[in-house]
Amino acid sequence: MEMDKVGMHASNISNAQSAGFKRRDMSSVPFKELMINVLQNQDPEKIGKRFVSTLKVPVGTGATSTFQEVDNTQGSLKPTSRPLDIAIEGNGWMTMSKQSDNSIYTTRNGTFILNSLGEIVNGVGDHLLDVNNKAIKIDVPEKGAKYSLSDPRSKSLEERLVIRENGKVIDGGKEVATIRIQTDTDKMGYIPQLKLAVFEQQNATRRTNTGANDFSLFDKTNKLISVKQGFIEDSNVSIISEMIGLIHSSKNYESGHKLIMSEDKILDKAINELGRTG
Repeated sequence: MEMDKVGMHASNISNAQSAGFKRRDMSSVPFKELMINVLQNQDPEKIGKRFVSTLKVPVGTGATSTFQEVDNTQGSLKPTSRPLDIAIEGNGWMTMSKQSDNSIYTTRNGTFILNSLGEIVNGVGDHLLDVNNKAIKIDVPEKGAKYSLSDPRSKSLEERLVIRENGKVIDGGKEVATIRIQTDTDKMGYIPQLKLAVFEQQNATRRTNTGANDFSLFDKTNKLISVKQGFIEDSNVSIISEMIGLIHSSKNYESGHKLIMSEDKILDKAINELGRTG
């Protein structure tokens, strides 16, 4: 378990500069609770096939890690002034489509660029999706073409592209898409054996304010979600806290290793020396 924690802290530290990264934390079951669960369980297949004495306790049983949790604490928002940098303030997640297999996932990392087709993508080519699960596309100037001053394509991306707080994407004064923002539901399922938390998500509530085309985003607790253009959300990892946890887990692992080695030497001496004396 301590080695698993070492790996978790190392992963958090290595992602401390990753935009939108949420730190992981590990939950564990102490030996006392594990014993109660094992003794109450009548199905040996669920607890292991090797047992100590007549008790249904797997050999080597001790405190055990159960799963890693995602800490969804809001990271600080850092201004970048780049028109394709997007941060979310509140309990919201941008919806993405993988380039490799078109599977859908959510992210808080809002560092985007335009590909050759004018689609908004991340660094690995995955597409940012709209409310219809389609890639969001911006008109890009054709190479060598000349446009009149009234044509939005004659302007720079900074001048023409606006992403509003409710997720609407405006290109040259024309609405082209609405970013699909998702929020956590009440159900949060965890996969055992050190798998990361899996969140069941639903679309954020879009509530009309003053008109049919003017709405805001809210999560399931009625808290406001805001999309911030020209910002990036920093990781919520604290380097100092993770370093302290890393040192603590390393020391615990080292102490446990020495204890096992000492026990092994005692057993070896009992078998080889006391056995001969008798």
